[in-house]
Amino acid sequence: MTRDYKRIIRDYRDWLSQSDMMAARKFAQLQGSLNDESFDSLLLASTSLPFLSIFYGSKGLIAIEDGLVEDGAICRSLLYRFWEVRIRVASATKRSFLNSQVPGGSLSILIPNIACLVFAFVALGDRGRVELMLDALRVVLGDESSKNAHLDHHAANFAVWLGERYLQEEHLIVLHSPDREESFGVYSDVIQAWGTSGVVELIPSLLKYHYANTDDDGRGRIPGFKWPPFDAIPFEVVAIVRLNSLRGIDFSPVQNEVGQHLMMLDTAVPDVADLYLDRIEEKFGSFFS
Repeated sequence: MTRDYKRIIRDYRDWLSQSDMMAARKFAQLQGSLNDESFDSLLLASTSLPFLSIFYGSKGLIAIEDGLVEDGAICRSLLYRFWEVRIRVASATKRSFLNSQVPGGSLSILIPNIACLVFAFVALGDRGRVELMLDALRVVLGDESSKNAHLDHHAANFAVWLGERYLQEEHLIVLHSPDREESFGVYSDVIQAWGTSGVVELIPSLLKYHYANTDDDGRGRIPGFKWPPFDAIPFEVVAIVRLNSLRGIDFSPVQNEVGQHLMMLDTAVPDVADLYLDRIEEKFGSFFS
């Protein structure tokens, strides 16, 4: 693994050693919000979810690194982030219907995490959640307030393209070119090489790009892969490998680069029973049918 990966794990070991009290506070806040039947309490519940996603993502990554039983922490991390996105995007799009009860504000801060969720659910083969996150990403990218100069939209644009390709894979439709005039940056080469051995040669540069975009640069730029588990696990690369492997592309030449990431995802528990997640889903459904 790269030095960047090891630094990420080291940082989260340090962070977790000091996070238990804050996690307990966030769980208590979430519990209180879920016990309230009001719409405002659903929005309040969503404010606890980012921290808890980071908490579980860090725990899962360290467990896997230490060879321990991962016990569903990675899945919880993804699902807590998933519900933050669903609540915030659905609430924003219902503002006028709810007589502006929902505070406004830019949804642009959500774009990197929604793109990462698309990548993660494609890599995990979760079709239903890919569709939901693609819908959310299209809404946010289409919102004028999302035109944030500090955001790099390359990953988000590619997430839309990749998610759509994944949903069409069962028909084995080979589409080499994007359908829209958008900027894909480093991912343009992936699109052009899709379904060919040329994708294999791009893996090292994609990994380098990923880890270069896990940290702030001190100039206000919003990195695309900042939060766990999206920083340590390059889900977009895993998704690219898995979808192209289904087309018979051999990735053994880059096994050293991607093998550990594939193993981490295979080690992660694919789904979990979680009372908080069940109650969030039930509460969400009561306001958004």
